[in-house]
Amino acid sequence: MSVLDDEVFQGKKYILAVDFINLVASTTKDYIDDIASYLVLNNFDKEVSSYLMDKYSRVTRVEHSQSHDYDVNTRNFLENCHSKVILSKSISLRLINDLKGGLLLLL
Repeated sequence: MSVLDDEVFQGKKYILAVDFINLVASTTKDYIDDIASYLVLNNFDKEVSSYLMDKYSRVTRVEHSQSHDYDVNTRNFLENCHSKVILSKSISLRLINDLKGGLLLLL
């Protein structure tokens, strides 16, 4: 049983970070960089936990140093969205690998 199986069994919900941002963008009709900025400014990265999924769908929990009070991978992902996807309403397939396409968020 993997980490993901255990978390799903406990009723927790996961979503790929890229899918989450694209879903918010399509729902709100906003630009990706505006959404990423809003989420950082409103401490979204303090409310989620990140997991990494490799190409074989193995999920690993990401441990962060105790010096941060936010999820480091989520913050980096949102900052990269802001800098790489300017004035776009969705994240294109070619940018998914650049933006850690295997990053899962636990909401």
